Amino acid sequence: MMMIVLVTLLLMCHVTPVTSTCNMTADTCIFHLNISRELTMVHKGSVVKVHAGKAYISDTTVYNNNTAIPQDEVITGDGWAEPRPVLVFNNQMPGPPIEVYQGQSVHVHVTNNMDSDTTSVHWHGVHQKGTPWMDGVPFLTQCPILPGHTLDYYFVADRPGTYWYHALMAGQTMDGAFGPLIVRPRKFSDGREFILTIQDWNHSWDSQDSKLRERQGWVRGGAPLPSTTSPTGSKYTITRVDSGLVNGRGRYHNGASNKDAPLTQFQVDQGLDYRFRTIHAGTMLPFRMSIDKHMLTIVALDGADVQPVTAESFIIYPGERVDFVIYADNAVSNYWVRGVALESKNPRVLESVLHYTGAPEAEPQSARKGCTPTDVCLIVNCPFPNFTSIPYTKCISVDALKSVKPYQASVGKSTFREIFLNFAFPGYDSKPGSVNGRVFDNYPLSPPLTQQSVISCNASECRDDMICHCPLVLDLQQGEELQLVLINMGQGRGWDNPVHIHGHHFHVLRTGYATYDKTTGLFMGDNLDVDCLGNPDRQRNFCNRATWGNPTWLNGNIPDANLQHPPEKDTVVVPNGGYVVVRLRADNPGLWLMHYGNTPHFMDGMALVLRESSALIPPTPSRFPLCGSFPQRHADTLPTIVPNPTKGKPGIIG
Repeated sequence: MMMIVLVTLLLMCHVTPVTSTCNMTADTCIFHLNISRELTMVHKGSVVKVHAGKAYISDTTVYNNNTAIPQDEVITGDGWAEPRPVLVFNNQMPGPPIEVYQGQSVHVHVTNNMDSDTTSVHWHGVHQKGTPWMDGVPFLTQCPILPGHTLDYYFVADRPGTYWYHALMAGQTMDGAFGPLIVRPRKFSDGREFILTIQDWNHSWDSQDSKLRERQGWVRGGAPLPSTTSPTGSKYTITRVDSGLVNGRGRYHNGASNKDAPLTQFQVDQGLDYRFRTIHAGTMLPFRMSIDKHMLTIVALDGADVQPVTAESFIIYPGERVDFVIYADNAVSNYWVRGVALESKNPRVLESVLHYTGAPEAEPQSARKGCTPTDVCLIVNCPFPNFTSIPYTKCISVDALKSVKPYQASVGKSTFREIFLNFAFPGYDSKPGSVNGRVFDNYPLSPPLTQQSVISCNASECRDDMICHCPLVLDLQQGEELQLVLINMGQGRGWDNPVHIHGHHFHVLRTGYATYDKTTGLFMGDNLDVDCLGNPDRQRNFCNRATWGNPTWLNGNIPDANLQHPPEKDTVVVPNGGYVVVRLRADNPGLWLMHYGNTPHFMDGMALVLRESSALIPPTPSRFPLCGSFPQRHADTLPTIVPNPTKGKPGIIG
């Protein structure tokens, strides 16, 4: 007998080991998400202030536990006093965890409770096999959800792992519209795990503001804003970032100590091990994550298991997930869970607390692990070969890890198709963002997946060293294997940024870094393994058409590639001036977006579409929402309006 479970998503801001999941024996699990605009630092119409890690009504004069507001009833963010509009699911940030078991059918009723904006929800990392119209890409796979309307998303949770959901319309993720999605194997769990969702945060710029500034100019105080940079000189963000949050909580330091805003706390018992599911739901900055006095054993990336690697810290970019295990073998006390942005000057930080049972409720006094010549710190997922600014560290790229699942990458002529894709900002004033010079800034008037509208680009109008304002579309045949070489090179380079592919996981075979000064670690030039065809002056080359500089590297003959057990991911970091080689199997018919994970760059046009196995795409469900312009863009004629001879009113005759 089919078992259906309706799961009520409660406000769960206190962080305890995860125990709220859909029943393991259920076939179908039903959830409800309501998306709405709310304010931070407001509780039932009253403005809130923070003091000593708790929240109070602003006119409170006596601070004690009896007058403190329950922390699950207010969105504090980083404690900034001025209320800031946020866009959230079920009145909380992050949204409630959706926790299911492998093989279950998941139904999520998403209701748009905003007054005027449309929205959609993407299930990041879910392949949507057989349900490509549930991928949540507005005007590509669905019509946006109108205010007051509900869309029932449904899909099968076919892969266990750590995933997340987020609003995809107009960068709404930046405003807080996201939450965890956890898929567990159907077996007993001891429950000793935590969800650790991180984000970069600002006090005043919402997604619309950031989008306008991305396209029309970044200015603050009447002057252009400089970009923050990595230790190698690569660019990170001009978008305003004031702090970082863990599960919706953090502190704004502004160069000074701040102990007022509440922080997320993870409670552990001494002598036990715990799994942390880290989700980067932010939009711009990568963070180096660590826990004072504890080593981190990395066991999964983007929901796919890897052979365990123990490290001092790891770097995580927007869209990525890292599962790690710690052993609580230290003295009973409090320890900082740290995230330090990968910025060269005044890096933003995020903080939370690892609290041992029996320890006092107090601020941690711990320090991070020291790195010495005899105890070198291993850092995983570096976008550069060496952390020159931090001595006695060893960096490894993601391709150095190994998948638990067996996989052997093929080598040889005609075994796969190889495509080079340059995610960059060539053109005038380093704008707009593009892939191989093609800007995805004009979405179709209706979703081509469900309404068969046209999405294409005239290749004759898009040549080397020029920008073309139409989307890049790659047609994939069922079953074919692709080798994608993702690069950020030529005139439009400058960023270390993640690339996310919808509808797929892929295997990471090799990372190639740029050239750096061996003493300072600063960027010097592109990796010359890749030849940017076109303008011979590489500084002026758009790199819209690239190949291997050494022709013997064709057909998969790439030195030092991880051909056996390469790790699986759905989001991977492309280093500035470098490349990443990935393998993907076209086995999922649909239209799949591929884009930069940096939200402002994605909104600026740095995306393309994989049109996969067109003849095998499953039919759209009946009564699926329709949308479009009137008249259609390519209509030959407009209706003729004439007076109605009988009633004296206008009428349409054709």
